Amino acid sequence: MSKRTALVVATLALALAANADAKTKTQAKPQSCPSISILADAVRLTQMDSGRIDLKAEIRQPELACTLSGGKAKSKLSFWVKSAISPNSEIAPRSVPYFVAIISEGQVIGKEIFTLAIPFANGTRKLSVKEKVGHIDIPVAPGKTAEDYSVTIGFQLTEEQANYNRTASR
Repeated sequence: MSKRTALVVATLALALAANADAKTKTQAKPQSCPSISILADAVRLTQMDSGRIDLKAEIRQPELACTLSGGKAKSKLSFWVKSAISPNSEIAPRSVPYFVAIISEGQVIGKEIFTLAIPFANGTRKLSVKEKVGHIDIPVAPGKTAEDYSVTIGFQLTEEQANYNRTASR
């Protein structure tokens, strides 16, 4: 084999090796985040005042973004709450409790309750508010991926509110 032929073969081999490595890198599945969902029975909240409906609210459009670092899925959660107060109710700020739960293998491994302020004012009876939950660090166990976990959100309901949601027409 001449020097020129040997050089072409060596160059071709290097190109094929680089191409095979590039294919491996592009075919590797990117790391992804836990899934996000709204608990169906807790997507809506109805607050009563003296036996009458005062406030109705609904959670919409949850989004979860994350990065994986140091064995944790460092996540940022946001969602919208669409709300309305009754025509007979006083226009004033309201607050509603909601929860964020971390689920693994069908079990709740962490849950925190938060309060969202809804700033009704100036004659406004309908309002949509975007809630941004700070950092949620989900420890990823050895042998698991972030996809093995999920985040579930919903309103933190009283027993009366949960019963109302099950029986009221939607």
